[in-house]
Amino acid sequence: MAQRLGVVVFGGITAGTAGLGTWQINRYYWKKDVVEERRRQLKARPVDASGFFAEEEGKTETCTRLSLRGRFEHDKEIIMGPRPPPTAKQTPGNVTIGYYVLTPMTLQGSGHRVLVNRGWSESPQEIARPLEDGVEVTGVLYEGESKSRFSPPNDEEKRRFMWLDVEAAARACSFPSAPSVVNAVAEEGSK
Repeated sequence: MAQRLGVVVFGGITAGTAGLGTWQINRYYWKKDVVEERRRQLKARPVDASGFFAEEEGKTETCTRLSLRGRFEHDKEIIMGPRPPPTAKQTPGNVTIGYYVLTPMTLQGSGHRVLVNRGWSESPQEIARPLEDGVEVTGVLYEGESKSRFSPPNDEEKRRFMWLDVEAAARACSFPSAPSVVNAVAEEGSK
């Protein structure tokens, strides 16, 4: 009887380990495919945003490169942070805290509004604020962030966010519904 119990227990452990190993291998190949798809999307030619939002209503393909042309609404900017700098701006031994500046943009042609993350700065007041129509931005479509258990609340009234809650951003910037969020990216050769 004890021998059978040992076989059952050991057999169960062996089967469970084999199942978990198979799951890990499948997950590895799935993740590898996801990473390759993201790389392909990020290398693709930017899609014209006004046409993209007109044709793709309700569909948001994360990591799609978009070419935006429109006018920024600086009076409705959201300051998100404090946050550490992006990896490219970090220096060893130097702890710097800054903020991301998210600005609504009304696209030329379609009138569609998107929220553009224009980048990180130690001082949000130092980020350039182009006022003219026809500002061109290349960016990547982004989903937003999920609130963690310890995330403090965002201040919608003052538009000071600790984390990117797309629904709260819509209310803070007077969007009729949750906006599409685009992270601006520097084009190759630009600084």
